[in-house]
Amino acid sequence: MLRRRFIASALLGGAGLTIPSGTAWAKKPPAPVAEIAVPIVIAVAARKLDDKGKPRLEPVVTRAFVEAQLEAANEVFKPHALRFFERDAASTLPESAARLETAADRDALASSMVSGVANVYFVESLRDVDDPKLYRMGVCWRKLSNLKKKYVIVAASAQPTTLAHELGHYLGNPHSTVKNNLMSYDRDGGKVFLDDAQGQRARKTARALFASKELVTQ
Repeated sequence: MLRRRFIASALLGGAGLTIPSGTAWAKKPPAPVAEIAVPIVIAVAARKLDDKGKPRLEPVVTRAFVEAQLEAANEVFKPHALRFFERDAASTLPESAARLETAADRDALASSMVSGVANVYFVESLRDVDDPKLYRMGVCWRKLSNLKKKYVIVAASAQPTTLAHELGHYLGNPHSTVKNNLMSYDRDGGKVFLDDAQGQRARKTARALFASKELVTQ
């Protein structure tokens, strides 16, 4: 009888009952989530400067600016086991790509795309194609005549998490209205984050891009 009462108590979670960690009943810790590393290639537009009568080309943003944008993106995506890395050295875009005024200007960047990576372009300025009185800090753009060609454009006026925001779009996340969410414009200086659902969506999109060979691991 005593043995039956003990078994019943165990099944009902009786007070004071503990399960040794080495038994089959012990709850196993969740398996670590495998990191997804997304390859990117960066291209920076050049602008012409007059140096005492001698024209010269200079990048529209510094290498430090690019690295800070990439570091901020990795900080936001790290809790979701996503990381962005430069697969190849950054390249230089011609002066004609420095100031993007129209949708056609944005489309022209597609000719510089590198296959198997997320292409990121840094430019001097990016006019809003819907409201030409405004300028944008960044955009995830699809070439209008070939929507499969998708890339990120970041302007020199970008805030620290602009690249991260556009990569969020690249990985399938729409805008959010939640304050300080990466995909929201509503910020108060607090820590910028992605929630679990957004992180899962980004991982799912990344896996799909690898499966379709739009992204390739070298």
